[in-house]
Amino acid sequence: MSGETFVEYSGATLINSEANFLNHLEQEIGKPIPRVEKQQHLTFAFTSDKNHITGLGLYRQKLSDIPESIGNLIGLKVLILEENQINFLPETFGNLRRLQTLNLNKNQLTSLPGTFGQLNNLQELYAEKNPLNLLPNSFGLLNRLKKIHLRSNKLTHLPETFVQLVNLQTLDLRNNQITSLPNDFGNLLQLRLLWLQNNELVALPDSFENLTNLQTLSLMKNPLSSIPEFVKKLQKKGCRIYI
Repeated sequence: MSGETFVEYSGATLINSEANFLNHLEQEIGKPIPRVEKQQHLTFAFTSDKNHITGLGLYRQKLSDIPESIGNLIGLKVLILEENQINFLPETFGNLRRLQTLNLNKNQLTSLPGTFGQLNNLQELYAEKNPLNLLPNSFGLLNRLKKIHLRSNKLTHLPETFVQLVNLQTLDLRNNQITSLPNDFGNLLQLRLLWLQNNELVALPDSFENLTNLQTLSLMKNPLSSIPEFVKKLQKKGCRIYI
């Protein structure tokens, strides 16, 4: 890469800007981040390939923020930030365009940056047990997403762009405060597993009947005024319904 310099770091040859990011984190955490060959689900380590950091696990490190220079990690595919105290993600987060798996579980995030929609290779998002109350409108650009886990947040609604996530197969929205779903929610034709229990839903949009591939649907603990006929039809097709 023209103009780039390289350094040896924990047994890996890295682009200088990425090594600097690790060094910054290590100073904040107070210990070195080991290099491993394969990224595990919950870990404290990094992986690399071809001079780039490809995986980064910062599980349970008491981090309250993430440096803006994280945007330099243009080869990052897996990022594990579970069980920290992070309350803010920088706008440079959108530079992580090769990211495929992101774990933000058990932090203090109330929102996601507007650039979040630039993560156009993201396939799995885990952001459970945060005080998230809002998803950015750019969220609908994440059209490679297959799994979204947003259980136990403070969401009251989904952006209208959410219905553009046409490859979504698993959606967990348990234990939020959602009062309604977008009218075109039925556009999510690939949905297999949908958990909506313990929200504030009083009705389901008519387009819901298009979700014919559903295998599991949970609507428990919602103040639904009635059970729509199309939910009963889903049950007859073999969908497991929990009401």
